[in-house]
Amino acid sequence: MLTGYFCVEKVMNNPNAGAVDALKWTWEKYKRFAIYVIPFVAMCYPVRVLVYKLNIAETVNFIKYNIFDVLLLSSSGLEENTVLGHLWYLSSVLILSPLFYMAVLKGKETFLYTVCPVLTVLIYGWFSLKFGYIDNKWAGITSIKLIRAWAGLSMGALAWCVAHRLKKVDFSKAGTRLLSAFEIVSLTLGLTIMYFEGKNRNDFICIGFLAVFVSIVMAEKTSIHKLFSPRFSKCAEFTLAMYVGHIIMFRAALLLVPHAGFYIELILYVVLAVMYTFVLMLIARIIRKMNIPGRLKKLMLEGYGGSST
Repeated sequence: MLTGYFCVEKVMNNPNAGAVDALKWTWEKYKRFAIYVIPFVAMCYPVRVLVYKLNIAETVNFIKYNIFDVLLLSSSGLEENTVLGHLWYLSSVLILSPLFYMAVLKGKETFLYTVCPVLTVLIYGWFSLKFGYIDNKWAGITSIKLIRAWAGLSMGALAWCVAHRLKKVDFSKAGTRLLSAFEIVSLTLGLTIMYFEGKNRNDFICIGFLAVFVSIVMAEKTSIHKLFSPRFSKCAEFTLAMYVGHIIMFRAALLLVPHAGFYIELILYVVLAVMYTFVLMLIARIIRKMNIPGRLKKLMLEGYGGSST
């Protein structure tokens, strides 16, 4: 949803963009994901090889086919992720981003205010009726995950439209308070439904409430934005890093304290996930400081007799 929002914002700020800009946008998204995904994959593979006691041939084959983990292309349908299966959201974002970027660029008003609402309702409605919940099954070479992800991108586009309209409204103090209350209620209802009513037809209702919350937050007129806007970027990085490996931490918690009870498992899971996330963010910071792409570019330019500028 957030990717859809920022994609529309990017296009609107670059009305003369084209296919090259769409690929650049996708590459920027990949770099942001990869700085957490690649170190995590590098840590997971040796552990997996040891746990399953793979021989040399099996290990080579394992690495060969699961290069998709690093490329984040599992939702293409060509190969299912073995370690990072839960990152299909990120995979779908990378696969669909160029197409969605160009659709917004070419369609603008028609795409945003007609195509996106219709597709969002049809896709989420179809999932709800056909599977009873938002499923991730296969459809030939293409994963149904891509269809679900397109609905999420469309929902993000709708969130941009609402936020864009709200930004133009000059709210009174009472209006701001009312909008803040609506914002908090939407988030609370979304999270409550997610917790109590997962894996059934209420999935898409939860997403709807979260879309309302995102729209109001991005309008920058209410309490949550004013309170947390200085910390948004840090929170975003932390949650992205945590998302990459939180499922593995959950499984580790279950193995360490089997049958210990829900709350003990939950506490251990949170502790492990937070510790792991800080480690991953530290690794990412070291990689950024090393600036490997910049150094390679400089070496190539110097090799051809050019300057680093």
